[in-house]
This record gives sequence, C-alpha cells and structure tokens, in this order.
Amino acid sequence: MFIVRVITKAALNSSPSGLRIGAIIYFSIGPVFLIGVLSLFAYVHYMPAMGYYDSLGLGNLDTVRLLVEDEATVTVEVAASAGIAAIAAGRSSPTQPLEYGPVLSRVKLMVIGVAITSLLSMTIFPGFLAENVHSKNLGSWYAVLLIGTFVVFDFLGRYLTRHSTYDRQSTLFGASWARLLLLLFFVFAVFGYGPVKTPMVFTLTAVLGITNGFLIACFTILIPRANPSNQAEPAGIIMVTFMTLGVLIGAGLSWLWVLV
Repeated sequence: MFIVRVITKAALNSSPSGLRIGAIIYFSIGPVFLIGVLSLFAYVHYMPAMGYYDSLGLGNLDTVRLLVEDEATVTVEVAASAGIAAIAAGRSSPTQPLEYGPVLSRVKLMVIGVAITSLLSMTIFPGFLAENVHSKNLGSWYAVLLIGTFVVFDFLGRYLTRHSTYDRQSTLFGASWARLLLLLFFVFAVFGYGPVKTPMVFTLTAVLGITNGFLIACFTILIPRANPSNQAEPAGIIMVTFMTLGVLIGAGLSWLWVLV
C-alpha cells in the first residue's frame, strides 16, 4: 500500500483535487486488497503443508520445545501414538481444558514487552512522522519518505529473525523498555535546527522501524514456543490481546504530540 501511495503522490499534483483523487484511489485499492487476502485465507487449510500439520493433532507431535526458568532452550521427547501422548510439564492429556493463568505466568515478560513495543511505535508512527516534522527541501514528500523509511526498516528487522532469533526473555523485555528513549530523541528532533535535523529524523525513524520489526518478530516466535504444544494457542491469544492494547493506547497517546 505504501507503493500505491508513492505512485499516486508522484502522478497527481498537490492541489485539493489531486489530493482527493489520490485518497479515493488509495482507499479503493485498500479494501479490495483486504478482501483478496481474506478470500485466500479461506483456502489455507487446503494446502498440503497445512493438511499435514492439522492431521498430526495436538497430541501427535514428536517434540515439544520449552523455555525453562533459566531461559535455556531444551527439547522434550514425547511418546507419540494415536490415542496416548505424554505432554511435557506433567500434563497428562492434550485434550484437557486450556488454562490462561499458567500460560500468562510463563510469558508475562514477553507479552508486556509486546505491548510496550507496539505502544511506542504507534505513539510515533505514523502520526508524528506525518504531521509534526517538516522539511523545506523535501516539502510534502518528507512525510511519505519518513513513513517509507519506517516500513522498509521494519521489514528488515523482521527479516533478521530468519537468521538469528534472540531468546532471552529478560533482555528482550529490557530492550522494549529501552526504546522509550526514542521518544526523548524525537522531541529533540522537533526542536532541532540546521542541516542536522532532517538526517537525525531519518536515522531515528530507521532505528524505530528496525527495532519494532525485530522485537515483534522475536516475541511472536518465542511466546508460543515457551509453552507446551497444547498451550500454544492460548499463548497466541494472550499475545495478540496485549499487542492490540499496546496499539490502541499508543494511537491514543499519539495525540499528545500536538502539545509539543
């Protein structure tokens, strides 16, 4: 969708009519794209790979990966059979009722980290980047390029987890809180002067994007993995709930930038 915005920005002028046409095109393509994604999702479970894993069921996994208290990753061998499977951590049956309390206690640091990471990113992106910083040289392209910088580096951060996933909960939790320092740096950028201001804002936006992508991807991978296989689904539900809370609170706090 960012590519669509760049094309409409380049093809249409900045007059009221040009902006109106660009907005109509953008918000027309967006719903069509979303409907297409939702339609394709209906066919996911017909894919051979998904059919294979669905056929395994919760009780027929060969291994269960757990993160133990010392944060080392271990592999617990499980006896797999058609009717009996011994689930790690003393759970006798894979069909027992799901309990959210024990799951939350295992991943509390990581889900709080997810919420803080999402909160900070939404506090700055995209509202602050689109409305609170300006450049005489780049003009109306400034906000578009800043948002593009965030999107590209966010993708790069997520891609880095393909090669390396950091799995220490306490470190990831601390990193999510350390990102709050970016708020201070962005405030300084608002009041910056001279030729340093624009490069500084682009650098901060890149750091915001790559840390957001890497941390969110790490949390998304590790939170389900920190639980036995039959508890991975409630772990994912808890993660999404905290992420949504972070996004909503961050979007609300983004209005505070008008006071700066």
